[in-house]
Amino acid sequence: MNGVKAAPPNDQPSRRASIPAGRQSESSATPDRYLSVLSPDGHKHMISVGLGVRVWKLRVDLAYAHVFMPDRTVSGSEVMQTNPVRPTLAVPVGNGRYFMGTDILAAGVNGTF
Repeated sequence: MNGVKAAPPNDQPSRRASIPAGRQSESSATPDRYLSVLSPDGHKHMISVGLGVRVWKLRVDLAYAHVFMPDRTVSGSEVMQTNPVRPTLAVPVGNGRYFMGTDILAAGVNGTF
């Protein structure tokens, strides 16, 4: 590790509270021609904030994140709805305008005894 030593959990400074924050970006894995309501995907930009508090021998963590995704307009979709009676009558179902985003809330408790 070239002189860098990782501290074991019990050697960490005894902070009573911490407020972490962050951001993340991720590109879309789905090209427009394959996008559908069954697999919504887009470029993602996430911001997050959290709160960690030590109480007795417990650490309680709460976090919130929001994922922003730009709107996408799809035409020329290759995602087809098949007709089991007449398979040749398949129609594209992925065309349209997609509005996406999500909120994430997380909680955790860690105890050291």
